[in-house]
Amino acid sequence: MLPPAQPMQYHAATPQSPMQASLPLTNPAMDRRQAPVTAPANPELPQILRVMRESAYPAQREWAAYALATYEWRSQPGVVRALMQTAQQDPAATVRAASVYSLGRMNASSEPVVNLFYSLRSDNDPRVRQEVEQALARLGVTARQ
Repeated sequence: MLPPAQPMQYHAATPQSPMQASLPLTNPAMDRRQAPVTAPANPELPQILRVMRESAYPAQREWAAYALATYEWRSQPGVVRALMQTAQQDPAATVRAASVYSLGRMNASSEPVVNLFYSLRSDNDPRVRQEVEQALARLGVTARQ
């Protein structure tokens, strides 16, 4: 049996030299009130899009489709276009299904995306058709024949 844990005790460091005595006790970089409110640009997006377009390996293109689902579709229309194109044209069904899943996960409820989903309901692969039905349900879109 272990003894009960002792609470951690924190002590303020006492300055050891005049140089340390002049340092501020707060760290402005850690003060959240001073943090910028704008989101930094994501330098990975062009690389992910390149993998989606150019990779010879379906597993890498599938990974890229899933990675693109983390972006906000309204502010990144290029992401939606890339996913739509891949959902329509990729030779690998797993990549097409991942693209449909990502569009649904992003809640990309624009008219072109919904129309794409309706057209993909007749895809040759059952995985793609299943992802389409789940994406339509997630978007709350009524079934259209």
